[in-house]
Amino acid sequence: MKSFNLFFGILLFSMFSSHVIAQNDSLKNAVSHAEEAVNAVTGKEISVHANAAKTAALEAKKDGNFSDDAKYHLEAGIISLERVIERGDSGAVEEAHKQANDALKHFKEISK
Repeated sequence: MKSFNLFFGILLFSMFSSHVIAQNDSLKNAVSHAEEAVNAVTGKEISVHANAAKTAALEAKKDGNFSDDAKYHLEAGIISLERVIERGDSGAVEEAHKQANDALKHFKEISK
């Protein structure tokens, strides 16, 4: 019986650990792509990176168990990315960069 409890405990711990690792990887990807959007030159490039950042952020949201403060920043970052995509697609590069910076700031607040 002790062996079973030990095995079950290790199994639960490993499942929880892999869940946290996946959440962190997704958030790191969101930060990385948001940084790329900030540094991109054309509206099309900005939109491509913003879409990738949004996908990663949504994955982190799905995988994550965040505090209320972190949930706020994650959601605000996703909203900013949606604006980045709109601005980038319309060619408003300067405004897209501003929104990408906002998204990046929100994501970095979570990763502190």
